[in-house]
Amino acid sequence: MRSILLTLHTVALALTIPSLAFGMGQTPDGSEPQPGEPGNLRRPPPETVAAATPQVAVVQEPYNLGQAIYNGTYKFKKPAGTHVAEKAHRLTTLQPALPAADRGRINPKTLSNQLSDREMNALEYYIQMKTGKYVDVSPSWAKKEPPVKVAKTK
Repeated sequence: MRSILLTLHTVALALTIPSLAFGMGQTPDGSEPQPGEPGNLRRPPPETVAAATPQVAVVQEPYNLGQAIYNGTYKFKKPAGTHVAEKAHRLTTLQPALPAADRGRINPKTLSNQLSDREMNALEYYIQMKTGKYVDVSPSWAKKEPPVKVAKTK
């Protein structure tokens, strides 16, 4: 009776834990399980893990322009003078998100008068990519969809 119970217990364990039935690290067909498959206790190689993490695509043109403005190497053509108050407000909102050493690089009052809309977008994009902080309200100069025209019925 005892040998029957021991045999049944061994069979039950073999059915619930396949690695015990087929040897450690083998699948029922005799091959080695791949990383991440059941029965494999090893971690996947690092290149597989790196490929699984999402990568943020950076658009180079606005990023490079924003970086040049941020670093002070960009030469402004002429003062834009459009949307000055809104640009100053947006820059003032973004300034605290910068590291303490870099906060002096952005002077909202002078930059808001010099930046064109395109340059302001590029600077905001660069700051967003660098710090992850951004102003979530679209600027007034962003393209808006035209209003829907409703045909009048008589």
